[in-house]
Amino acid sequence: MFARSFVVAPLVASRLADQEARRLVLTKDQMRVLDFLRSHRRAAVSGGAGTGKTVLALEKARRLASEGFKTLLTCYNRQLADHLSSTCAGTSNLDVMSFHQLCYGQVEKANHVSGRDLVAEAKVTYPGKGLYDVQLPNAFAYSLEVLPDRYDAIVCDEGQDFREEFWVPLELMLSDYESAPLYVFYDDNQNVYARAGTFPIREEPFTLTNNCRNTAPIHVAAYKHYKGLPVSPPDIEGDELQFDASPGRDAQAAKINARIIDLVARQGVSAGDITVLIADALRKADYYAALRRLPLPKPATWLEEGIRTNNTVLIDTIQRFKGLESPIVILWGLDTIDLTHSEELLYVGMSRAKSLLIVVGTAVTCAGFEVSEH
Repeated sequence: MFARSFVVAPLVASRLADQEARRLVLTKDQMRVLDFLRSHRRAAVSGGAGTGKTVLALEKARRLASEGFKTLLTCYNRQLADHLSSTCAGTSNLDVMSFHQLCYGQVEKANHVSGRDLVAEAKVTYPGKGLYDVQLPNAFAYSLEVLPDRYDAIVCDEGQDFREEFWVPLELMLSDYESAPLYVFYDDNQNVYARAGTFPIREEPFTLTNNCRNTAPIHVAAYKHYKGLPVSPPDIEGDELQFDASPGRDAQAAKINARIIDLVARQGVSAGDITVLIADALRKADYYAALRRLPLPKPATWLEEGIRTNNTVLIDTIQRFKGLESPIVILWGLDTIDLTHSEELLYVGMSRAKSLLIVVGTAVTCAGFEVSEH
């Protein structure tokens, strides 16, 4: 009798664990940047997706708070702000909120103290301008005439999404306008962000050049949609992009459901490590509904646009998930958008995946995707 030799591929769960161990080493390497920041009271830090900007912003904010600075950590995306806030819960001297949460909080307090309606005043001064882009930030600036509260230090993540109008009230929110610590972390992808570079920091930015989030295949695919300073791929091997082609939305939903059942029931993956991201935000309700009616192995459940737990498979849009990450991302809703004019969506959506990226669509969509990735 001869025993046939064969190789058992490791379960996806164990591959995820191995890759996460590599990431921890790489992220420690990124912490050297904090040594640079210690000697600069104001600095901008640029880098592409996965270079560790948010990790560094969070750690810098924690360090400032621990040194006694009353610190604000702010970003553009509410989802990211909620995630960072829960990560920092209980840290003294540290407030975490999105820029617009900060605006609303300040304006509400100032209205209460002064009896004024600052947003109404801003609407009179800036008629026809956008509420979130112009009027609310200016109402925030007015609030600083009324309220004495200030921060000793501000750390900003997602700086590329901040309009020039945002920086005036943020700087005025500092206890020392000239010299209080201010750090801005931003993505320098020129394909996507036209606003980057309007920050109130005069020195040249410190550039992060190593991807420490994605596996090498995901890095290569996502960075096809990036135009900026070169970013080195990570030293993390991983699976190539995977494609599940089916003709229509319901058939595609069934494919996604079967894939998730395999990952959870047979590959040992936690449901909370899987995220389904929808590219077509305008039709998201249709995509959500198609998945929601399909059963998952207990105790796993679907979660639409919420805060995940270990037993929830999150379904969300790429835009809302910006700044966050997931070990496994299933990218869907690509059939109904123009892929040739979706550089930002593809760059952001693909780079959310840390270890495994699965693209779902029609055969034409998948074939077009595969061609563009080679």
